[in-house]
Amino acid sequence: MTYRTTAPLALAALVLAPAALAQSAALPFTETFADSGENFLNTGFAPLEFIPGTDADGSGFVRNAVPSDAAGDMGLVVARIEFNAFDPTASASGGAFIGDFITGDISTFSFDVRHDADAPIDITARFSPPTRFPGAFPLVPQSVAPSEDFTTLTFDLSFASLGFEGAPTPALFDQIFSNVGNIQIFLGTDLSTVSSGTVNFDFDNVAIAVPEPTTLVMAGLGGLAFCQRRRRA
Repeated sequence: MTYRTTAPLALAALVLAPAALAQSAALPFTETFADSGENFLNTGFAPLEFIPGTDADGSGFVRNAVPSDAAGDMGLVVARIEFNAFDPTASASGGAFIGDFITGDISTFSFDVRHDADAPIDITARFSPPTRFPGAFPLVPQSVAPSEDFTTLTFDLSFASLGFEGAPTPALFDQIFSNVGNIQIFLGTDLSTVSSGTVNFDFDNVAIAVPEPTTLVMAGLGGLAFCQRRRRA
């Protein structure tokens, strides 16, 4: 379900691409890694390893084998979903995760993950424009225990659920999420405390999504109840 831009791009278009992204609404999308690693990158911006044909639907997943001494502090990036300004067709998933999340009503970011460390690891994400700064991140990382099975993590992208690199204002939220150009999946745990060797991180079914219809209905009912309370007051 990955789309790619195949038309030739002039140099001027490449230069203006980050600005154009701000006007393009991001659409709900799930990357299942049907036949490649889809330009997901590792800590050092090299492609993640693609493991083919292991899922029930015939698709694969991507892997990052990370030495436990790769970072001496918290915050190690284990997967990068990047906009490539020099060649937009080489962006992760053809650019499916890039653009205006606000206009597109994108409300969650989720992915399946597993690892083989010796203890649970906190995992979270960071979102930023193509310029990489400022960024926003979920206030609460999620803990993933070592397992042979995937765990699905879902992060709420509402203003109240996020921390910001700067004063937490609606204007900063709009600046970031109206023009998302980079998503980083990173750790909130120092790997050296949970492993003495290499830790394999596997990722699958990476997705951005809009609110479920039931969520919208409940929100609408909540708003109606609020209005009724105001009228009674």
